[in-house]
Amino acid sequence: MKRSKEQNEVYDDVQQFYGSLKLQLALRITILLNIVFFILTIVYSRIDSFTLAAQLSAFVMTLVCLFILLYKKNFKLVFFIYSVVGIILCTLSLLLHHHVLHYVEILWLFACTTVAYFTFGKRIGLIFLCIISLVTLYFVFFTLNENISQLQKMTFLEKIPFAVESILAFFVNIYLFHLFTTSNDYANKKLRELNNKLKSKNKEITNQNAEKTILVREIHHRVKNNLQIIVSLLRMQSSKITDVTSQQVLQESINRIMSMALIHQKLYQNNSLSNIVVSDYVKELTETILNTSTNSRKEVEITIYSEVESISLEHLVPLGLIINELTSNSLKHAFEKCAHPAIDIRINSLESNNFIELVYKDNGQWKPRKKSHDSFGISLIEGLSEQLDGSLTIEKSNSGTTFIVLLKQTLKPNVLT
Repeated sequence: MKRSKEQNEVYDDVQQFYGSLKLQLALRITILLNIVFFILTIVYSRIDSFTLAAQLSAFVMTLVCLFILLYKKNFKLVFFIYSVVGIILCTLSLLLHHHVLHYVEILWLFACTTVAYFTFGKRIGLIFLCIISLVTLYFVFFTLNENISQLQKMTFLEKIPFAVESILAFFVNIYLFHLFTTSNDYANKKLRELNNKLKSKNKEITNQNAEKTILVREIHHRVKNNLQIIVSLLRMQSSKITDVTSQQVLQESINRIMSMALIHQKLYQNNSLSNIVVSDYVKELTETILNTSTNSRKEVEITIYSEVESISLEHLVPLGLIINELTSNSLKHAFEKCAHPAIDIRINSLESNNFIELVYKDNGQWKPRKKSHDSFGISLIEGLSEQLDGSLTIEKSNSGTTFIVLLKQTLKPNVLT
C-alpha cells in the first residue's frame, strides 16, 4: 500500500531515530569493551601467552570498531564483528585449545548472542542462540572435567586473572542487558510520541477533508441551483413566445442545461464527489426528458444497460449532453408512425483501446429534417465526440436507427462483473 506524505515523514523519523539509537549503542558497547580488554591485556601480560594474544587481539578489534564508528558511522559492521566474528573466535578457542580454561568463553558467547538478538532481530538471535547452545553442550560433556581439573591445580594468584575476566565478562552481559532494555524502553516511548503525532496529523487531515467535502458539495449545490434559475428564466421566456418552433428550440436548450444540472445534483447527493453511477444518471436523465418533451404523445419504453459503473466528470458531461440530444431527437423525429416506440441505450467499456462506447438505438423511422436548426443536435454530438478524441457512427435500417459514439477515457472505469 502506498504511504501518504505524512506517513513517509513519520517513517523517515522512525528510521532516523533507530539509526541514531543503534549508533549510540554501538559506541557505548565499544567503549566498554575497549576498557575491559585493555584491563584483561594488562592482567594476562605476564601469565599466559595464548590468553594474552587472545585478549590483545580482542582489544585491537575493539579499537578498529571504535574507528569505524567515529569516522564511518557504520554501526551495522561493528555489530556484525561483535556478534559473528566474536562467536566464531570464542567457538574456535573453546573447541581447539583444551589446555586453556574456557569458563569465560561461555559468558562471551552469551554477550555476542545478546548483541545479535537486539541488533539483527529475533530470528538471527535465535540462530546464534542455537549455535552457542550446541557449543556449550560440547563444552559440558567433553571439556568441563578437564577445565575443573586445571582449575583445582591453580594457585590463588593464578586464579586472580581468571576471576577478573569472569567478573568483567559477567558485568558486560549485565550491562548489555541493561543497555538494550533501556534503549528499547526509550525507543517505545519515542514510537508512541511519533504515533501520537501521526494520529494528530491524520485527525487534522480528516477534518480538512471533511471541510473540503462540505465546501465542494455546497459548490455543486449552488451550481445546480444557478442552472435551475437559468432553466426557470428560459421557461418564463418560452411561455411568452407563441411560435412553436421557437418554443421547441428553447425547450431543447432547457433540456441541455438540465442534463448538466442533474450531474451537479447527483454529485451533491452522492457519497463520492468524483464519480456518479452511470446507469442511475442516464435513467433519471431520460425520464426527465420524457416528462418535459412536447413531442412525445406515446409511452416510450427505454432500456438502459451499462458495463461502466462510474466515470469521471469530464466524461459524464459530454455523455449526458449526447444522450439528451439523441433522446430528444428520437422523440421529435422517429416515433410519429411507430406503434410501440422503444429506445435502447448501452454503455460498453472497450478496454482494448481505452474507449467508452455509447450504443443508442431506437425502433423508429426518422423523418427528414426540414430546417437547419434541426441538425444542430447532430453537430453537437459530433463536436462532443471529437472533443474527447472519439467518433460518431450512424446506422439506419428498417428496424430503426443506431448511433454509436466512442469517447476516449483517460481514467480506467470500474467494470461490473
